[in-house]
Amino acid sequence: MANTRREIAQELIALERRIAPTVAEIEVLKEKLRAEAITAGAGFTEEIDGDSVKVTAASESKLKGIMPVLKPEAFLKLAEQRREKLIADGVITMQQQWTDARKPSVKVELASAQPAQKRKR
Repeated sequence: MANTRREIAQELIALERRIAPTVAEIEVLKEKLRAEAITAGAGFTEEIDGDSVKVTAASESKLKGIMPVLKPEAFLKLAEQRREKLIADGVITMQQQWTDARKPSVKVELASAQPAQKRKR
């Protein structure tokens, strides 16, 4: 079992190398099933020995409606009194804006997937 950060990374790379061909093959098969759904114009489910593969139908982008959009820069350039009136009238509401919390990301880059001149040791 890996203990150090480097040992953990080495173990992760070894596993990624081992599964890379299988992951690539899975993606090829998924693309074939997506093509089947496009040809059929509908999704489908294949059940095999209690397991299943579900493929959903493709969908086009659809206009849901037209919504007014506030231009924050223009709003903030308005006189304080005018901004306060728009808020008081309920036309504008002020909300705190937060970024999404994220856990640290881990990306494995295998040398075999990179051009030879970019390989690092």
